[in-house]
Amino acid sequence: SLRRRQRQMCIRDSVKAFKEHRKEVLQRFKENNPEAYAHMIQHRKEHISRLEKEKPELAAKMKEFYKLDD
Repeated sequence: SLRRRQRQMCIRDSVKAFKEHRKEVLQRFKENNPEAYAHMIQHRKEHISRLEKEKPELAAKMKEFYKLDD
């Protein structure tokens, strides 16, 4: 139905806007406080590393969400 398609498009646009906003905020954080940013990224990587042993599917989703490379 038309309403369903409109709702799906609205959700898609909201997610896209959220991701763009998150990217901008993280970039400002990185520029203004590089030590804290590095600490946060390291903490995320360690958390995902622990998750890979217990919950690999969740770890993969988090890695994709945060766009972390090994």
